[in-house]
Amino acid sequence: MVREYIYVYGAVSPVDGVMDSLILPCASSEAMSLFLAEVSRRHPEELILMVIDGAGWHTSNELEVPENIVLLQLPPDSPELNPAEHLWEELR
Repeated sequence: MVREYIYVYGAVSPVDGVMDSLILPCASSEAMSLFLAEVSRRHPEELILMVIDGAGWHTSNELEVPENIVLLQLPPDSPELNPAEHLWEELR
């Protein structure tokens, strides 16, 4: 049996429900940087506060964060605090 994986990067605005997502082949700092750049490109006039968990690719020193995005890291072991987690439950 061979398993193949894809990774969905997503962010949802609690203000207006706008969702931005990318489907990428891996979970890495490079892929996360690509996602952040795309969200920034789609919303150039907005200051974005993005809630993230402690995944290694979210907190790497190699991560490139655009100027209009601020990352807010959740405390360890608290996925229930991330509202986007409920979105993934619905998509599954």
